[in-house]
Amino acid sequence: MANWLEMYLARAAESAYLFSFTDWRQTPATTDALQWAGWTWRGTNVWDKGGGSRAPHCGYFRHQAEYVVWGTKGRVPRPESGSHAGVMLAPSPRSKRHVAQKPLDVMVWLLSINDGLVVDPFVGSGTTILAADQLGRPCYAAEMSPTIAAVCLERLAEAGKRPRLAE
Repeated sequence: MANWLEMYLARAAESAYLFSFTDWRQTPATTDALQWAGWTWRGTNVWDKGGGSRAPHCGYFRHQAEYVVWGTKGRVPRPESGSHAGVMLAPSPRSKRHVAQKPLDVMVWLLSINDGLVVDPFVGSGTTILAADQLGRPCYAAEMSPTIAAVCLERLAEAGKRPRLAE
């Protein structure tokens, strides 16, 4: 993880933001990798999936939260107005096209913090592309799995979007 984070840091604009979803088990490794790669770790936000999230076993705590480790390339200008919520309450999509699919509202919440180019190297079902489009932002995305890439393209077509493809 640190290797690809370092690669993106080298290509990122000054003051770029990075967001990485993780669960409670991987949060320490994710924050370490982000810092090792040279990003400035800014914090960890919470996506609260609500009461409908699953519990691993009867009697255990629900897996109700997913964490968003975030950082920047160097310093970022302070916004002129207010701050952004550190917790987003949004249920998981009822019908998922991808095992790690995020709700559109969650991606819009994250991307609304700045107005730069959006890059998603693990696009999955395309939620990031749809959120960037909703915010009027350019977006580059990649997906290694041809099967998952086809799912993303189908979802985008259903939304009336025609991405430019590169091999």
